[in-house]
Amino acid sequence: MTSKERAYLRSMANTMDAILHIGKDGINDGVRQQAWDALEARELIKVSVQREAPYDTAREACGELCELVHAEPVQCIGNKFVIYRPARKGPHLLDEMGKAKCGERLFLDARGVSLSGERDTPLALSPEKAVLAEESRGCTF
Repeated sequence: MTSKERAYLRSMANTMDAILHIGKDGINDGVRQQAWDALEARELIKVSVQREAPYDTAREACGELCELVHAEPVQCIGNKFVIYRPARKGPHLLDEMGKAKCGERLFLDARGVSLSGERDTPLALSPEKAVLAEESRGCTF
């Protein structure tokens, strides 16, 4: 995972609530199965480590859980951590990262900035011109 991908995932996880809690029993089969199912459904989850958990740090629990569910750590702060694993089916969160960048360019084109540097009014910019601008930049939808 690149640092840009990690930063994108961290920004998405910023507003998330923890959906999995590791308590005094640590990471048992139930927690492992819940994490596996949640990662398959969401790809990105935030986990909270309770005080009575048998781990010195949340980073230690993160490493163990990532190993069990074949995920990658994204962020670890205090008693919470975020992990990511792409789902086996469907579109992935990191695929949307590229689309967001293309969408920003498309938005700029829709405001009237074309590749040739000409200034068009938003109403004068045809859909074909916006599509050509995106294709020349290598964005695909």
